[in-house]
Amino acid sequence: MTDRSDDEGFQKKADQMLAEAKKCKAQLTEAEFQLEQSCNSNANKIRSGMRAAAESTMKKVRSISEAMDGWGLGGDELSRMPIQQKLELAKKLHSAKFKRMSQVIGRMRRLAVHQQKTKLSRSRDEIHTVGMGNDLSRMLLAELVQLR
Repeated sequence: MTDRSDDEGFQKKADQMLAEAKKCKAQLTEAEFQLEQSCNSNANKIRSGMRAAAESTMKKVRSISEAMDGWGLGGDELSRMPIQQKLELAKKLHSAKFKRMSQVIGRMRRLAVHQQKTKLSRSRDEIHTVGMGNDLSRMLLAELVQLR
């Protein structure tokens, strides 16, 4: 008889332990679900933060690049410059005063380059103006031929 009561006691304990294990499993599943949702929401926050930081950095890079172009610092000059000097230059060019000056200088520089490209070079082969005078160096080729 004691054998049977011991078996029933063990069976009750086993059933209790099984119920407790199912309860723990349900809690574990719920915790796993909450953790996954938390990770997903944090990942979205991290992604949006990274995008915002990348956009901000790109704006700064464009701004400094425009300032360097305005000052006439092209690729050759920058490639020969040590990295520490480049960083110091970038810090200086990032201020509002230098940005404004570089914009003005850049416009003036582009204007000067445009003027040089469109400037007519006066050579002896082209006739720009015809007039009367006694300067032999300004004679037309046809007039020089007639003198011989």
